[in-house]
Amino acid sequence: MKKSLPFLSIISLLLSTTVKADGYFLTAQQKKELILSGQMHDEQQRLYDVWIVTGYVQPVKHIKQGWQKAGESLKDYGRPMLYSNIDKYSNNTWRYGTQDILQQYTFEDSSKAWKKSMATAQKRTQQRVFGWWLAYPWGVFEAGVESMLRVATGLPVGAAVAASAYTVVPVATFAWPSLESVGYATIEGAAYPVVAASWNTIIAPPLALLGQQPAPERADGFWMKQVDDPNLQVVAQTIKDWYKQLAAQQATTMTASVKQQQVEALREQLRQLEQQLQAEEKHHKQQQIAQLLQQMTAQRPQLNKQLADKGLSLEILARNRQAIKVKLSDIGVSYEDLDKMLDVLGASSQFEQERNTDDKTDPLQRSLDIMHGR
Repeated sequence: MKKSLPFLSIISLLLSTTVKADGYFLTAQQKKELILSGQMHDEQQRLYDVWIVTGYVQPVKHIKQGWQKAGESLKDYGRPMLYSNIDKYSNNTWRYGTQDILQQYTFEDSSKAWKKSMATAQKRTQQRVFGWWLAYPWGVFEAGVESMLRVATGLPVGAAVAASAYTVVPVATFAWPSLESVGYATIEGAAYPVVAASWNTIIAPPLALLGQQPAPERADGFWMKQVDDPNLQVVAQTIKDWYKQLAAQQATTMTASVKQQQVEALREQLRQLEQQLQAEEKHHKQQQIAQLLQQMTAQRPQLNKQLADKGLSLEILARNRQAIKVKLSDIGVSYEDLDKMLDVLGASSQFEQERNTDDKTDPLQRSLDIMHGR
């Protein structure tokens, strides 16, 4: 009881101090509002909210809200959805661990890596590319690194996920409403109100004792925010009346702007015609490109024969696509359509996709690329 006397005496001092409303310090009513709710009115009944003052009313509301949410969480045990979720989450976890991680990621993708690397090595050997005798050793290295990474990560992770499907997952799902309830009760329903009320006990009295009279020019919208102002309704109504008056005047002068409206209508019609023309031109161009691609596909053997007579073939496109694209850029075709043309011409190429000239690699860099899925 003796420990609470200093606090009670301060509150008594704050609430009993009488100061004129036009002075610097807060009135007794304003101090009371600030301490209890973290808000206060000025002489014109404008309401202000102080950011760092929680008041006691708001924390008390959180006690009720926190315990209500805690009770709602416990009601999940009486709802069928909780138990269907346990079954669903367990089955999904088992399927993810066994099928997605173990079967696909670990074993099937490892097998695909070997097939892809060996097929690439075979192509390089058949084409006798520079250093072709390293194609198979390099393919074994690439596939081996990727398989090792997949097995080393996939087996333990997949086994752990699958094992948790009918052990950890059901227990965690069943326990979640209780954990959620405890969280609401202890944090929002207990801890927050205690902390907020304690902070308010520390910060509110000095601000109430030394704080300055609130006014619109002292409200920055954050530290102290003006919540409401009775004059706002007067301002809103004045603006409404003013707007109606202007609208009525506008209606009497509408006949004078008929020609202007006609001009605007013609401009809009012209704009629509321009858009229609652009759309038609785009469609016509797309049709032309589509027909051209069909013709190129049909007559591709003729182009192959012409190149063969010169000791060349379309296979060179796969190795030098970017350079060919630059050299063909002056035929009046967009880069997008030019890519389509080159796709048609290089459709049967057995070479890998061309890389950038400065794209180099080594065993360490290749291992890092494989780990990042490149």
